[in-house]
Amino acid sequence: MKLVQLLLFLSLLLPVYGLTKTIRVTGPSEASYDLRGEDGNPGARGQDGYELLCRGLSDTRQGRDGQDGRDGEDGRPGEDIYIIYDQLSDLANIKLNQQGGQGGPGGPGGKGSKGCNGSLAGTNGVSGRRGAPGAKGRVFLIHREDQYEKDNTTEVVSVSSLKNSPLILSENIWIPEGNAKGLFHPDSIISNKYYTYSKRKEYRVSLLGHANLNFDQLDRIKLALILKNGKLLLNSINGPILDYGIHYLNNQIIIEIKNFISESILGNLRLGKIRSQNEQLYLEVKEKYPFGNKYQTSFVVSLFYLDPQTKKEKSIGYFQVTEKDWAKEDKKYKLFLGRLNFSDFYKQKGTKLRIHVSVYRMYQGQTRIISLRGIFKI
Repeated sequence: MKLVQLLLFLSLLLPVYGLTKTIRVTGPSEASYDLRGEDGNPGARGQDGYELLCRGLSDTRQGRDGQDGRDGEDGRPGEDIYIIYDQLSDLANIKLNQQGGQGGPGGPGGKGSKGCNGSLAGTNGVSGRRGAPGAKGRVFLIHREDQYEKDNTTEVVSVSSLKNSPLILSENIWIPEGNAKGLFHPDSIISNKYYTYSKRKEYRVSLLGHANLNFDQLDRIKLALILKNGKLLLNSINGPILDYGIHYLNNQIIIEIKNFISESILGNLRLGKIRSQNEQLYLEVKEKYPFGNKYQTSFVVSLFYLDPQTKKEKSIGYFQVTEKDWAKEDKKYKLFLGRLNFSDFYKQKGTKLRIHVSVYRMYQGQTRIISLRGIFKI
């Protein structure tokens, strides 16, 4: 659980553009810099439609459709470059290649499975789309006399620390200019836009909590703060989920914590019974009390078959349960396992399964994961 939360946090810190490089040009000189972005990975192949159990079935039954192939990944953007220079004319023999990477090819669709008793086979999945090419990297120019310092746009801080001591985040302001291709070597592969340094802007970030809040319950929470274009992005790690607002006043940013949802409320779930069989098979996930509808909930299920003969366990698969494959009734979720793309063999009456359910609860960009598990006999 903590590993997944850490990965979610790291994804928030990833920049929109690629990596960065800084060089200093002190006079007319020749140099080449390969700053190309990497190509995107190919999309995964769609899963074939699962095989139907036709033995003993007198009716016709159409085969299951193959899943669509995944789209290819977008190409990575070219690497940004920061250039500290004396004279713009010194850049004329600097050759840059900031081409973005190519998009990865889409994965092929999975094959549809055969139908029963002469019925139609399932349709094949559609191939995924090729990813988009990555953007060219950006060029930032800084004159040697500019009072330039690297900005500080990210910070990880505890709620208690920020409450007691505000922090300073800073962001450098850049002015977009045209005709970058006229400044560099004619064989450069770059965008025609570049950016010149203007000034540095600092923001005082503080935290305000309602008087009735018990901050002792928030000690475990770490806040990941990112400043971008004068706006603050916030995520929280561990502990309760925050209900918050962000206010801007000149160069001040105030985080107002209005309320929070405790871990005990987030985790008020238990596995119920497994019911029905074959395509009608579903698993109950029950809430002890209503959680509310303004929070998003999603499910990932891992299934394992317990072989009664060998007493060994076999992995069936890992499945994202899409919104069309679950329903909410009062304080009970129904996860329609029978619709998921795995063999009918494991959906028969008498089959013994070990089931892991990861429940994702999300609010205002914050995610917590509740893990449930149990052994069931269909």
